[in-house]
Amino acid sequence: MRKAIVMTVLCFTVLSGTRATESAASPPNVVARGASAAVDDSLPGVLVECTDFRGGPSLAFQAQRIRSDGTIDDAWSAGSRFCLGATDGVAPVQVSDGAGGLLIIWVDDRTGEADLRAQRFVSGGGLAPGWPLDGIDLCRAPGAQQDPAACSDGAGGAIVVWQDFRSDGSGDLFAQRVIATGAVLWDPAGMALSAAPGEQGSVTCASDGAGGAFVAWQDRRDDDAAIRVLRMDGTGLVIVPEVPLASGSRPHRAPRIAGDGAGGAYVAWLAGEGRVLALRLGSQGEPAAGWPSAGVVASAQDAAANSMTLVAHDTAGVSLLWSDRSHGNGDIVAQRLRGDGTLAWAPGGVALSQDAAEQFAPAAVADTSGGLIVAWEDHREGPADIVAARLTAQGVLAWDSAGVAVCRLAGEQFDVALVSDGAGGALAAWSDARWAGRASLSRSQPLPSGPAPKLARVETGPGRARLTYRSAAGDARVLDWSRRTEAEWHVVRRVQAAADGEIVAEDRTVSPGALARYRLSQPLGDGELLFDETSVVIPGSAPLMLRSARVDAGRLRVSFSLSSEDPAKLEVLDVQGRRIWNEAVGHLGAGDHETRFSFDGAAGLYFVRLLQRRETRTLRMVVIR
Repeated sequence: MRKAIVMTVLCFTVLSGTRATESAASPPNVVARGASAAVDDSLPGVLVECTDFRGGPSLAFQAQRIRSDGTIDDAWSAGSRFCLGATDGVAPVQVSDGAGGLLIIWVDDRTGEADLRAQRFVSGGGLAPGWPLDGIDLCRAPGAQQDPAACSDGAGGAIVVWQDFRSDGSGDLFAQRVIATGAVLWDPAGMALSAAPGEQGSVTCASDGAGGAFVAWQDRRDDDAAIRVLRMDGTGLVIVPEVPLASGSRPHRAPRIAGDGAGGAYVAWLAGEGRVLALRLGSQGEPAAGWPSAGVVASAQDAAANSMTLVAHDTAGVSLLWSDRSHGNGDIVAQRLRGDGTLAWAPGGVALSQDAAEQFAPAAVADTSGGLIVAWEDHREGPADIVAARLTAQGVLAWDSAGVAVCRLAGEQFDVALVSDGAGGALAAWSDARWAGRASLSRSQPLPSGPAPKLARVETGPGRARLTYRSAAGDARVLDWSRRTEAEWHVVRRVQAAADGEIVAEDRTVSPGALARYRLSQPLGDGELLFDETSVVIPGSAPLMLRSARVDAGRLRVSFSLSSEDPAKLEVLDVQGRRIWNEAVGHLGAGDHETRFSFDGAAGLYFVRLLQRRETRTLRMVVIR
């Protein structure tokens, strides 16, 4: 079985204002069904191959870098792929390492139970020195470990908290710290934070600015849904015991937390049917001056918010984002609270997206000018895509009002996470469900890679598609050009770039009126490196037609259409009906064509005739010398 490597897995995007579409204008995707590659635009590259196919669904983690102006960073466009084993339905959590790279934490069930693993990437997408290619174990205790949250430890590592089912099955809270070298500092099974009766879940954490963390969660020990907070130091010691923030008969759920830059934290949660409440805490978990202990309502009173997140701006305040379904499908809404708890933007918030389709699960990160970069799952074109926007500090959209497409390819892209790239942009990672198959790391070997060919032109006719790509001059790779038939890909032909880097591929076996999907791939032994897919609408059958004919600079130019691939010919007759020129054109196939032939006939009146099967089309042509 041929293994597939697709260009991009850890890809990083930096957003500008241009919309990426499913074409060669989008960064290449390197995700693999059982394989992964870190591919550079120069020669050579490195292939990391995963060969353990155990069956069942799995997700690939991908990423892009989005600059502050919304454009894609070419240095990240080839991406980085890391092997995840079985990752059924699990999304990544990521934390900046403070040096332009990041740590990614995910739930991994390669052992048959949900465990936690982590990987670190340096600036540019490569693996951090000393980190194994398939990551490290954060926790491999009995029972399931799930729903991780993480924050920076201030020294290039991370504090990770999660919901753990090792004991009574109701869900307790555990934590672990991993440092920049890949070593874990606390008990290999994790440190218990809360083992109270009932379920503790929806855990989140934030750096406290002193090497420790604030941790918030939803607590059901008394059968109602309360929000509780504690603070721990960098050794795992709890220094501020649990503080209840909100409780009562109405549910309080889905907390989010971020440090305020002054030793305290901002906490937000959903209350009732979906109002967004926020509170600022001091270093001991007490409400900050000016903030009501019950929290400030940031949304409209009748909001139906879900999938809420927040971004702190230190003592200047906090931005909150959510998907609001009060008008039907979800819209992404944002609000900012100043450091004293007052609203900075209009009551009810600022809408980032109001398309009729669903927008869901926003993620956000601060830029360098007091604004925000926001990304979310977007269903306006069907399956979930990743779309992003930028808000200024005044709550004004800075990019395309419809959003910037980060990933809009086949299949589902979801559960996006963002971290700052340190230059006003963001690194975005998400789960990608375009492929299936489980994989574990096997080996690495040299990869004769090259630049990803870019689609330059598409020409179609009934039963015909001709795609032209651009690669680097001197690219000598032999590539497969394939078309998808139902669930399978079939090679139409093998192609190679001309000296100037142009690659031309033509398919005359596609049905008129079909939607055809094509892609290029580079064979690699028993695997292949996959490049972007392109969808092409093939026109239906066209009538036989002779549109125009003229002589220009000694060349006859004829524009015409053929209805099929049957034999056809063009001919020129003089006024006496003598045939003075003819040319077979049936090999051009169905569709529109323009041909040019040398013609040295004298001045006068001529008849140009097109014949195919039993049909004939004729035009008069006057030649002036």
